[in-house]
Amino acid sequence: MSMPLYLEVAVVATDESSFDLIRDIPAISKTGIAPRYMLAALRFPKDHDVIPFDDLTERSIGYWIALDDNAFAKCRDEFAKLASRPSYSRGFYDTHLPIAVVLVKKRAEFFEITGRVLEAFCATS
Repeated sequence: MSMPLYLEVAVVATDESSFDLIRDIPAISKTGIAPRYMLAALRFPKDHDVIPFDDLTERSIGYWIALDDNAFAKCRDEFAKLASRPSYSRGFYDTHLPIAVVLVKKRAEFFEITGRVLEAFCATS
């Protein structure tokens, strides 16, 4: 069995209070070989676990989860910029996670999405 294809997942919200709904979901804090989740806020965060959205622009994010409409619009714009770069590639995730930017407003939806991300991650090995 080979190693799964590395995957960075951005979870984005307008402000950090939105993350209270999802922080205790196991996928977020998983260590070791797993998709890497980063929490990012459009408004400058105070929590050390949440980074400013602008810090994502230098990363090769392979999957975007927005928690509100403002974040969804910003994620779509940022993905469009990344996708236009010749060096950017989602690899097998184009097949396993064909929609690169999703909007999730409920805890149950987020839990379901992280399950799909883990399945896709495992399928790339």
